Amino acid sequence: MLRAAFFLVFVSTQSVGDVFVYECAQPPPEAGWQVVQIWCDPRQWIDAGWFNQHVELCPGYPPPGGQQGVYRRLLAELAGATDSYVEWRVETDAARSEIPWGGGAIIAAADDGSGYSFYIARDQAKLNRSNSLPIIFVDIVPGTPHTYRLEVRGAALYVWYVDGQVADSGVPVAAFPGANPEISWRAKAAWQANTTRWDYIRYGTIPADASGDYDSDGDVDESDLYFFSECLLGEGVPSGPGCRFADFDADGDTDCDDWVAFQAHWTGPPAVPPIPPPCAVVGDTNCDGAVNVLDINAFVMALSDPSAYAAQFPTCPISTADANGDGAIDILDINAFVTLLE
Repeated sequence: MLRAAFFLVFVSTQSVGDVFVYECAQPPPEAGWQVVQIWCDPRQWIDAGWFNQHVELCPGYPPPGGQQGVYRRLLAELAGATDSYVEWRVETDAARSEIPWGGGAIIAAADDGSGYSFYIARDQAKLNRSNSLPIIFVDIVPGTPHTYRLEVRGAALYVWYVDGQVADSGVPVAAFPGANPEISWRAKAAWQANTTRWDYIRYGTIPADASGDYDSDGDVDESDLYFFSECLLGEGVPSGPGCRFADFDADGDTDCDDWVAFQAHWTGPPAVPPIPPPCAVVGDTNCDGAVNVLDINAFVMALSDPSAYAAQFPTCPISTADANGDGAIDILDINAFVTLLE
């Protein structure tokens, strides 16, 4: 599961190098999405960084044709790109019966030559490449968000992923994104009321493997660290296709074994990247790479004045002072810290 960043207040929506990020923490029009259609006034709101849409059948209108909220963004900056992706994380409680009528959650990337569409219900996703190719149905676990990703490598290859697993792949009918590309998405009620919540929508250039440069802008900085930390999982836990840029040892996961290599690619600012808490060494409270007497002053500061500690050691997570591992920084850590020094 993707995890939130711990050190960086990331802008809700912005263009980062060759990547566009909509973290769904603000309404789509405020994030630069064009309103295509708001039909019968669905209820829409923001909750804990997710954009929510509740849609019902319209009074006086027979199904299939209920409320819907539709948004679109032109992808002119990606036209002609050789390697591009679209990725989003979403959860809906729409029934499967909504899918054939265009209900539930829908997202589509299209241009003058080709199109790719996801139709999502609570326990199934439908992947529609074109009328000339088979429709793919993927069963999903209800009641939990799922991550969907499309990668298109020009006219050579497209790959659908659902939760990091390949659902379908093949040769595109045309290069994408070509002329007049766009991405559109919506929630719709066809026969039943339903609620959809969106965590994020991202698209852009596929970053080079093991580059550390998620946004493909030629440097490795805090925006890349945000995504590295989001990919960071335990050893042996697959981190998904969107994290190949951070998998420096090519073992299929992004973990603390990759942190040193990420640091080596770092260009900043700042001069030294903040250490993700899972990769910090307990007791190394000044983050100089060793646990020794030089850590005593920093340890005492972390206990007595966390704000001063954060100001003096901005790249070092305060969790390094939790010497007994109980989740709190207090006097109970003193004995454990002394043991680490011995």
